[in-house]
Amino acid sequence: MTARMTRAAALAGTTILAGSLALPAFAQDGEAFDLGEVVFDVQGANPFGDEVNPSTLTGMKTATEITEVPQSVKWQPNDYSLITVSAFDVEREDVAQFFVNGGVFDARTLGQLSSTGFEIEADVELAPSLRMRAAYTNLDVTIDTFAADPTIVGKTPQSVVEAFGSVQFAYSPAMISGVELRLGTRYQRASWADNANTLRVGDAWLFDAGATWDFAADWSANLTVTNLADER
Repeated sequence: MTARMTRAAALAGTTILAGSLALPAFAQDGEAFDLGEVVFDVQGANPFGDEVNPSTLTGMKTATEITEVPQSVKWQPNDYSLITVSAFDVEREDVAQFFVNGGVFDARTLGQLSSTGFEIEADVELAPSLRMRAAYTNLDVTIDTFAADPTIVGKTPQSVVEAFGSVQFAYSPAMISGVELRLGTRYQRASWADNANTLRVGDAWLFDAGATWDFAADWSANLTVTNLADER
């Protein structure tokens, strides 16, 4: 759900710098190599819009972006692969946060948060029947101001996972048309269960598997099994 646009959101889609660069092709041992094209984009934007506080009955404010400058570079080494690297620096205020209060979930708003980080995504064809899809995000999220409890200033907000990633391999056997078999793993770094950063939640590796069969026009069957190792 998206609330009304703020002045930061009004910048959405405003490109500061954009362009593309065709990488040179070369030949080695009689074989031609084409490195593809790099596309870069720097924006003054708020691609996420405003966050509506789900506890509207409490009269808490709507979270808003103060500043954000996302930057991205995309590399397409061939017609079947795409690699994207993005970086961002975001400041937000009045961010909603849920916590346990007397055995029930309650909500409050933090003062101001800052978040810097980067993301890497890749969808690469390793062979005619084999693809790799990978993603990694690394964040540094900090509570900058919170008048109700100044002791948590400089801490990481509770339940925020600052690093997570995934790798998935998808195989489409040539002998069975429309079938894709998938196997992958996901990782999330340890996080905190409180804003004071005294209660730690451990990191985790999760393993998933799945299969898709496009057996008729406009018809497909999909089976996905997550957390094969029953990680808790």
